[in-house]
Amino acid sequence: MGENLNRTDLESAIQRTRESFDTDNPTVPYIEGDGIGVDIWPAAQGVFDAVVEKAYKGQRKINWLEVLAGQKAFDNVNEWLPEETTNKFEEYGVGIKGPLTTPVGEGIRSINVSIRQIMDLYVCLRPIKYFNGIQTPTKNPQDVDITLFRENTEDVYAGKELEEGSEDVQKLNKFLKSEFGWEIREDSGIGIKPISKTATERLVRASLNYAVENNKKNLALVHKGNIMKFTEGAFRRWGYELVKEEFSDVAISWEDCNGDPGDKILIQDVIADAFLQQILVKPENFDVIATTNLNGDYASDALAAQIGGIGISPGGNINYENGKAVFEATHGTAPKYAGKDQANPGSLILSGEMMFRYMGWDEAADLTIKTMEKSILDGNVTYDLARGREEAKTLKSSEFANSLIDNLDKFWRNSMKKVTVVGAGKYGSMTALRIAEYDIAKTVVMTDIVEGLPQGLSLDINQSRYVEGFNTKLIGTNNYEDTSDSDIVVITAGLPRKPGMSRMDLLEVNAGIVSEVTKNILKHSENPIIVVVTNPLDQMTTLTAEVSNLSKNRVIGQAGVLDSSRFAYFISEKVGVDISAVEALTLGSHGDTMVPVPSLCKVDGKPLEEILSSEEINDLVQRTSDGGAEIVSLLKTGSAYFAPASSAATMVKAMLSDSNEIFPVCAWLDGEYGINDVYLGVPARLGAEGVTEIVEYDLTEVEKEALLAASSSVKDKVAELGSIKNQ
Repeated sequence: MGENLNRTDLESAIQRTRESFDTDNPTVPYIEGDGIGVDIWPAAQGVFDAVVEKAYKGQRKINWLEVLAGQKAFDNVNEWLPEETTNKFEEYGVGIKGPLTTPVGEGIRSINVSIRQIMDLYVCLRPIKYFNGIQTPTKNPQDVDITLFRENTEDVYAGKELEEGSEDVQKLNKFLKSEFGWEIREDSGIGIKPISKTATERLVRASLNYAVENNKKNLALVHKGNIMKFTEGAFRRWGYELVKEEFSDVAISWEDCNGDPGDKILIQDVIADAFLQQILVKPENFDVIATTNLNGDYASDALAAQIGGIGISPGGNINYENGKAVFEATHGTAPKYAGKDQANPGSLILSGEMMFRYMGWDEAADLTIKTMEKSILDGNVTYDLARGREEAKTLKSSEFANSLIDNLDKFWRNSMKKVTVVGAGKYGSMTALRIAEYDIAKTVVMTDIVEGLPQGLSLDINQSRYVEGFNTKLIGTNNYEDTSDSDIVVITAGLPRKPGMSRMDLLEVNAGIVSEVTKNILKHSENPIIVVVTNPLDQMTTLTAEVSNLSKNRVIGQAGVLDSSRFAYFISEKVGVDISAVEALTLGSHGDTMVPVPSLCKVDGKPLEEILSSEEINDLVQRTSDGGAEIVSLLKTGSAYFAPASSAATMVKAMLSDSNEIFPVCAWLDGEYGINDVYLGVPARLGAEGVTEIVEYDLTEVEKEALLAASSSVKDKVAELGSIKNQ
């Protein structure tokens, strides 16, 4: 038995427990479980491994160690609970188990209880919280968010019984009558249930520490002390006494504050039967529960029913004094479903979430909850959770686990990603804003050489998150270290062409900027995808690829998306239709060697050439080619940035979401369209690895010739880099 620690000592014990799992590769013993254990354990383990891999980018891994209990143990070693099993749990500190059978008429009365008592796991911890989408028998299940601390070693678990009619019960009955004057019917079985001050104090102490650590507002002592005054009534009294002795700085009883605790945790007590009524009527009034064993058994199952069933109710058995813990599925073995791949592994998976959190692996725990929420909300559930939901898709145990793992992949791509935008001018800041508003990245970093500029713009954008409803966080910086581990980098840095500046002057200046930016990015991000928007685009994309030495599919130029968008707008205005009715495409280079593709342009599904004359189309093509210059002439100072930013951002969105959508981008050609060794605007699929495929459309002969001419022109321009790229 563990020593009875005070509050401070207990907090230290908990911290030591978490520190013991600081290793990246802990060994965790597990019991597969009887009955449906053969189905739910493999499903749950697959989810656990995927969660850990995603949460820690492969830097952490659990070494699973199977230990035996239940039917499997009896079949293999002729013991229901081998001593080695509890020894391994003790040795490694934390374990997890599936459901176990209770042998009838022989052996130990409950393997689950035996594990708890042998290891002195005095807290049965049951967090009960609703998941959106689950059908329940109550009106407001979302109000249930209660953590229940059930005493786990005494009361009925340590109870002693004598059978009705036995010689022993007759002896006891006579003793009770003669010594205490107790009148008990002679045909009664008699049971004794102990409730001690020691067990009560350590349970309440653990529950209060939890309440403090998790910023809970109240704790209720649930008991039947109005009838059993010296056992359950004593539980209540000892609980209040502990509050005053050890927690008076953070907690106060109802009687001592008249229901107004201020900033302290409110401690109250509730009669067990009244509690079962109140959690139906006003469950939102309860945060943490501390209760005796039998009351906790009733209450935890009643609360589970309120949120949709025990299939999504996790549990843990914990000794907070020595740090040992065994987490478990809270349901039975359901033998009639064993081996059918139908049972819900949710309870076991969520118990794993509890285990992760207990180990201090909060990232893995959070990701487990998130993926469970997603699958349940989407209706991808097992049969028990599909009841009453017409839209639900009923999955097998293994399929449900795979659904959770698929969600993890999506979360990894969409919410764990980091994007850097280099340059905080109008183009760069608008690109950062557009990406943030998509809410597909965890972080967008905006960096610039001007001190204060990216910081101020990022602060401004962050202050719009509440209004606009996106979670992506902006970080402004002048330090490339803050861009570390970026998944995608958008380079907008560079100078626009100014009056009196030759094309070679612009090339030389921006080549120096882009080269330096690329080197700085690669110092802190190992293998990012780089999107180049700095002009002259084709040369700058080529230069970035050379300087970075990244795979060609991970260096992409943005041009065709913008030109196609401009072309589509001009078509819609000319024809007088909504822009959604237009399909437009431009290829080739950004600028004078842009290649429009009228054969693939449509309005309401009709070829553009059937709607407009060749002269009209050529006029629109020319206006598209001059699109940037037209805006500059109107602005007088400055250049376009709304449409360019949207074009760059939508490319980033496609790659973060691994959509494999087709976009006209500046991509490396290696034989496609009969063109080799050049970056050129062509249709390409964008996914998690950058360019995943060059898409070869059927072009007219005129369009093919124009694309070949554009490639030759780009190669000539790229050759001009030779004289300056090493400067």
